Amino acid sequence: MWFELKKDIFSDSHLMELRKLIDTICFKHKYNIFIDLTQIESEGLLANLYPETASNIIEFFNNYENTSPKKVFTISNIDGDFNLADAIIYVDEKFEIILENDKYDGCFLDCLLKEFKKKSKKINHFKDNNWLKYQNAGGATGIINTLQQKIKHLKNGKLLKCFVLVDSDLEFPSTNNPKRKDLEDFCIQNKIPIHILEKREIENYLPLDVFESINPQNPFISTFVSNKLSNEQRDYIDIENGLVKKRKNWGNDYKKEVFQLFSNLNDINFENITKGLNSEFGNFKKDYPQLFNKSSQLGLIDRTKHQNTPNELQEILEKISKLL
Repeated sequence: MWFELKKDIFSDSHLMELRKLIDTICFKHKYNIFIDLTQIESEGLLANLYPETASNIIEFFNNYENTSPKKVFTISNIDGDFNLADAIIYVDEKFEIILENDKYDGCFLDCLLKEFKKKSKKINHFKDNNWLKYQNAGGATGIINTLQQKIKHLKNGKLLKCFVLVDSDLEFPSTNNPKRKDLEDFCIQNKIPIHILEKREIENYLPLDVFESINPQNPFISTFVSNKLSNEQRDYIDIENGLVKKRKNWGNDYKKEVFQLFSNLNDINFENITKGLNSEFGNFKKDYPQLFNKSSQLGLIDRTKHQNTPNELQEILEKISKLL
């Protein structure tokens, strides 16, 4: 992320604030900064900054001239994306990845950061320097409440630095998701970046080899990893609880789209996937996400290559990186 400091904020009266802003931006190259040195009338002002800061400014200036970045946020008390006071708050704030459960869903994100290192370079840089954190927010309603509180606290929505990652909770393939409409509308209205997973839940992204290692003798697992289930069926089944209802108890009007998705299965395979994996774990919500620690990049790619967005996992990392 690039910031351009306009000449109007370069005055002796702003020296302390300038030092704070520039030092925060330059420290360990948190962000990129551009100052048009030819426009700064007070040469002595730059000299009053710390020596290492002045050298960083020159380095960034040369880099800016060579790369010509497309997106640059301006800092000016006259006409800028941020005034000086707001810019100090913004660059100092931690970037937050808003999750339904920061601890458990964080295992999934940590897996992506580990396995897709090239895509995660900037994210890991922020995480290693404690400039980024996972924020727990509960379900969709909880996320909206969390975001509302943050906007209220900052008193300015544009100072909010975050990315929302949430399960779709879809039970069958659909481009319409009423369960996430309120959250999606809120994020669009407040210009908050959001990614709704294509699969039902994070649990559905676990590579098949790791999934099978849980217990190959479990009927749910053996059916799940076999060619008896399609990729779409694996993507939208409830891993924890299974289908719950037996075929004979499935009414014509109750979630007929779900029933149709699994209608090709014979009675034995249908029965095998009704119970889910809850009984395999002491605490499913806590223990299952730990399995992502065993996942490989190849396994993750294999679980997503059939999707409408086959590079979904890499794209999530790209979206976050562009915000840093």
